[in-house]
Amino acid sequence: GGTLEGVTIGGLAAGAGGSGTGIVVGGLGAGVGNDMTGVLLGGLGGGAGNNVTGIAIGGLGVGAGNRVEGIALGGLGVGSGGSIEGVVAAGGGIGAGGDLTGLSVAGLGIGAAGRLQYVAIAGIGIGAPEITGLAAALGIGGEVVEGLMLAPGYFRIREGGALRGVSVSAYNDIRGSQNGLAIGIVNIAEELHGLQIGLINIARNKERFPVLPLFNYHP
Repeated sequence: GGTLEGVTIGGLAAGAGGSGTGIVVGGLGAGVGNDMTGVLLGGLGGGAGNNVTGIAIGGLGVGAGNRVEGIALGGLGVGSGGSIEGVVAAGGGIGAGGDLTGLSVAGLGIGAAGRLQYVAIAGIGIGAPEITGLAAALGIGGEVVEGLMLAPGYFRIREGGALRGVSVSAYNDIRGSQNGLAIGIVNIAEELHGLQIGLINIARNKERFPVLPLFNYHP
């Protein structure tokens, strides 16, 4: 129980059942049961049962039961049961139970249950119901996507969704509406309102010439 205020350093671990304010450092782990505001450093992991506000660094991971705001760095992962806002980087994955806003960089994947906004870069995959801004990964999937999507392998819009912007991928699989530009080897749009550039271009809402090589356009 209790709270931490000021500077707390533990050879193995540092923590409290309540909240923490200031600097908390643990050789293996650092955490609080409620809110953490300030700097949290854990050799293996750092976390809070509720919110983390400030800077959190964990050799393996950083986690919060609710919200993360600020800078979070995890050797393997960074996760939050709610939203994440700020600058987040992880060697493995980043996940948010709510929105993910800011700059996110992960070696493997990035996912959000809500909106993924601004800049997201991952080695393998990125997924969220809503993506806004710039996203780059081997594969990207979403429902409502706005901005620039760079997916060398595969880009997908779910059924009934929409792309508003630009997608560059070997395979653009847009199962909703495309409003903008798709560049790839194979481009498929259930409803095209824009331009496709690629080897095979399919616009299922066109009555004449729905399949064309090189490019396809529909207003």
